[in-house]
Amino acid sequence: MNPVSLFLVLNMLLLSSDPHADKRLEFTREFIEQLRHSVYSIQEGVQAMHSGMENFRTMIMPQYDLQDDQRTET
Repeated sequence: MNPVSLFLVLNMLLLSSDPHADKRLEFTREFIEQLRHSVYSIQEGVQAMHSGMENFRTMIMPQYDLQDDQRTET
C-alpha cells in the first residue's frame, strides 16, 4: 500500500468517528480549492514573465544574438 493511500485511509477512519467531520471536510475542500487557484495563478504569472522576457530579448537584444552566432561560426 502506498503512503498516500495509507494516509487517506487513516484520515477517513479518524473522520468517521468525529461528529463534525462534514464541516472539517468542507473546510479541507475549500482550502485545497484555494491552494489550487493560487498555484494556477503563480503558474500563469511565471508564463507571462517568461513571455515578456522572450519579447524583450527579441526586441532589444537581437544584435547581441547575431554577434554570438558569428563568434560560434568562426
